[in-house]
Amino acid sequence: MKLAIISHTEHYFDNQGRITGWGATVREINYLTKLFEKIYHIAPLHPEVSPSSAIPYATNEELGIIEGESDLSNMNIIENSEGSIAKYTINNKLDFVPLQVTGGERLADKINILLKAPSNLLKVSKILDKVDVFQFRAPAGIGVYMIPWLKLISKSGWFKYAGNWVHDNPPLGYRVQRFFLTHFSGNIVTINGKWSDQKKHCLTFENPCLSDEEIVLGKKEIEEKVYDGKLEFAFVGRLEDAKGVGRILEAFSRLKDFSRVGTVHLVGDGPQRDEYVRKAKEIPVDFVFHGFMSREKVGYLLGRCHVFLLPSESEGFPKVIAEAANYGCVPLVSDVSSVGQYIRTGDNGFVFSHKDLSGDALYGQLKNLLEYGSLKDVAVRANQISEKFSFSYYLERIKNEVLPVLK
Repeated sequence: MKLAIISHTEHYFDNQGRITGWGATVREINYLTKLFEKIYHIAPLHPEVSPSSAIPYATNEELGIIEGESDLSNMNIIENSEGSIAKYTINNKLDFVPLQVTGGERLADKINILLKAPSNLLKVSKILDKVDVFQFRAPAGIGVYMIPWLKLISKSGWFKYAGNWVHDNPPLGYRVQRFFLTHFSGNIVTINGKWSDQKKHCLTFENPCLSDEEIVLGKKEIEEKVYDGKLEFAFVGRLEDAKGVGRILEAFSRLKDFSRVGTVHLVGDGPQRDEYVRKAKEIPVDFVFHGFMSREKVGYLLGRCHVFLLPSESEGFPKVIAEAANYGCVPLVSDVSSVGQYIRTGDNGFVFSHKDLSGDALYGQLKNLLEYGSLKDVAVRANQISEKFSFSYYLERIKNEVLPVLK
């Protein structure tokens, strides 16, 4: 079976001429090659230099493909059919097809999405002729026209909605896409969380982020980790108020007893970083701003830490919570989207309302955590959610619950 993945994931060329994309998406697609004979990923290719958060796709060797001796990852192939389109062969099982870049905050940027729609639709149409099924990854700027068009042409496929399915006040474009997907009962839509008014065609699906090897390593980390002394804290994400970084600083500044507080590690970057660094210097806690770190280094850091912080205001289920829990970090997180369906206070973490922007709820749960007597037991129970976020579990569900419906 051949698959076309249509997304708005930004792609670039790195300094070795390889096509790169957002790490989480690239890893997922690498694993999806296990299920499909051929995958075409159709997404925008940006002219800027590849950022540190983007990684190359797996090579033939990394995928265990032994046919052919040449590495095709840098080869540019042009299809010379009528209305030819460019594509890049990444490996024997994956081709990348570039879309025109669209999107932005200005009104002109929004209009440009529609102006470039005919060109992008033509490219997608030609690839869909080559495949059996599609996966469209929403929400995305192109979704406002791509989702109804995909419904109109009646091609077999499914939609993956990675955002907050129950967001009270999403951007207009996201709201429109969610409306389309809610009422497209003929296509499967995978979503975060399970909801009381959920349509039959909307399947609760965890977004994968962990390999089987990482899960085994995580269990070993928990066995060896000691939770009785000073606690190391970690935050991983964009440094901005929407992710709750300001509330993290506020909560620690209000503590009176720092006897169990070790270092607070903040991984990531953002426009407010300098502001946060200044505020952190006024708090009697060791804050370390690491900037961007590779996935391997983040995993190592989480293995050293005891508590994971994420007081986010709005997103889907943040996969980094599952990653942190896998390595033995007790989640201290907001109940945004479906988080509260997986993490429960005093059982496998500490949860507070994402609507409490004052920071009072986070501060209260931070105090509860510092006074809690058996954090290792909480960490062990939190680790149990990790297998639901494994790539092997994800592939099994795609194979058993999605693909049979599409045939």
